[in-house]
Amino acid sequence: MLRKNLLAFAVAGSLMIGLIPTRGRAQGPNANGLTGPTQSASDSSLSLEDLENRRQQIVVASMNFSNDDQKKKFLEVYVPYQIKLKQILAAKRKLIEQYAQQQQNGVISSTDANRIMKQALALDNRREEAVASYLRQLKPIEPEQQILRAYQIENRIYAIYMNKVTASIPLVL
Repeated sequence: MLRKNLLAFAVAGSLMIGLIPTRGRAQGPNANGLTGPTQSASDSSLSLEDLENRRQQIVVASMNFSNDDQKKKFLEVYVPYQIKLKQILAAKRKLIEQYAQQQQNGVISSTDANRIMKQALALDNRREEAVASYLRQLKPIEPEQQILRAYQIENRIYAIYMNKVTASIPLVL
């Protein structure tokens, strides 16, 4: 009887230990295909404000720097870029909120629709120019693979950000 209980206890314990996540174990991708630090950026529990506030932390953790000097050089480029990007994204968010308000009030006039579209495209161009400038500035300090990684991370975070900003806005009919 004692032997059976010990065996059952050992089997149950082995199963329980297998369910405990460990630091070294790779976590599978989430629903958005993200793993590691960028995975947390896409979790639905992360608010838009949290995403905005933790953006630099998420990017730095996702870059997998080999040393502090590499991280420091990266941040010398990233911080000014992030300031510019936050201004662009704030303007885009404000424009989207204005659109949503007008949409709730009824039909949007042709003049307003044209104005919103021009402003949105101008903001998109400003963002693309900011990203291109940021990537060019990384060239002297990072290998091409890291620059590509930075580009991918930025695009993922931007997609998540825009998904959160536009989630409650209906399409124009």
